[in-house]
Amino acid sequence: MGLLPALVWGVLVAFWRPRGPVFPIEAVAILLGSIAVGAFAGRYTRSRWAILLTPLLFLVAAEVTRVGFAGPTVDYPRPTALGILALIVGRGFQALLTLLPMGVAAAYGAGSTRHSRSPWRWVGRFVTGVLAVVVVATGVVVAVPGRAAPIDGAFPSLRTRGSSVS
Repeated sequence: MGLLPALVWGVLVAFWRPRGPVFPIEAVAILLGSIAVGAFAGRYTRSRWAILLTPLLFLVAAEVTRVGFAGPTVDYPRPTALGILALIVGRGFQALLTLLPMGVAAAYGAGSTRHSRSPWRWVGRFVTGVLAVVVVATGVVVAVPGRAAPIDGAFPSLRTRGSSVS
C-alpha cells in the first residue's frame, strides 16, 4: 500500500511528460511530487527497503507507460553516439528529477520512524544529507531561469533603414 503512489506517480509523469520536463515549472513540479511520494512511502512502510523499491517501482511504471511513445528520448536506446546522448539527456535528467529525490525522501521518511542505536547510523545520515543537498541544488538549478549576456550584431535589427521609428 505504501508503494502504490510510486506506481501511480510513474504512470502520471510518463503520460504528462514522456520526454521529460520542458519548462522549469514542470521540472520543479516533478521534483516536488517525487519528494512527496518518496517521503510517504518511507514513512508508511517504516522500512529502508522503501529507499530502493520506491524509485524502482516508479521506474518500471514509467518505462512500461512510455512503450507506446515514439522519439529518440523515449524509444529503445540505440548503441550510437546520438542514441547514448539521447539516453543521457532523456532518461538521465528524468532520473535526476525523480529517482534521486524519491530515494532521499524515502530515506528521510523511513528514518523518521526508526530509532536505531547503531554507530553506523551517522554514516547513513551523512550520506542522506549529502544527497539531500544534491536534490536541493538540482531544484535550484532547474528553477532559476537561464541567463546570458546579449550578443551584439547576432540578430538583424528590427528597424528598417531610413525609418524614423525608434
